[in-house]
Amino acid sequence: MNINDLVIEVTRKCNLKCGHCLRGKAQNKDIFSSTIETFLVESDIKYINTVTFTGGEPTLNIDAINQFINICVCNDIEVGSFYIVINGINVPDEFIITVSKLYAFCTDNEMSQVQVSESDFYVGQNKNEISKLELFKIFSMRKTVDHSNLIREGNAIEWTNECVDGDGRDISIKEYNDEVLTDWNTKDFHTLQGMIYLNVNGDIITCCDLSYDSQDKYKIGNVNNNTLTEMIDRLFDLTFELF
Repeated sequence: MNINDLVIEVTRKCNLKCGHCLRGKAQNKDIFSSTIETFLVESDIKYINTVTFTGGEPTLNIDAINQFINICVCNDIEVGSFYIVINGINVPDEFIITVSKLYAFCTDNEMSQVQVSESDFYVGQNKNEISKLELFKIFSMRKTVDHSNLIREGNAIEWTNECVDGDGRDISIKEYNDEVLTDWNTKDFHTLQGMIYLNVNGDIITCCDLSYDSQDKYKIGNVNNNTLTEMIDRLFDLTFELF
């Protein structure tokens, strides 16, 4: 099994309370290393084109990123590049070391990025902390999109209705599922072109832009119950039955 785009939700903890957050209220949850290992090993993952570590705030569970690297090394899983966006409130030295490990581990860092998100909602960003990241050539600041394009999930549902001209941006789960199934053949072609999102509970979703509440509704399975191949095969069969 090869994955083009893997997103791992390492934590639901956050040190901010942003009114536009599509996740909703922060939760006191971290992903278990056993969840990451079960997903990668039981699904027989051999290559990941790019892995994104998200949250919550990724710097609040750096250990999960380190464990991902160790699991990949022990199981001969190749990773091309990585992507991490943090809020810039605090940049622990451990995070700097972990990013260095990731860069050394990945085999194609042309697309690797570490970014700090710039937003009017982010009260408390620390320029001295952010400056630590300037030693990486892959570091940059991420400008927020126009507020009228906020996704109507989590906290942003109320915020978009009250403060933005228009209704905000909605998502289509069907479109995301179709993207995952593109070029998927259970017999001959075991590369997933679309996004695979692994959340802290071990649920698999085909979209990264969902609130914590919506994730449960749209999950296609859980890694503790089924392999990724089994989930995709079932999704493929369900999609086929619709036609």
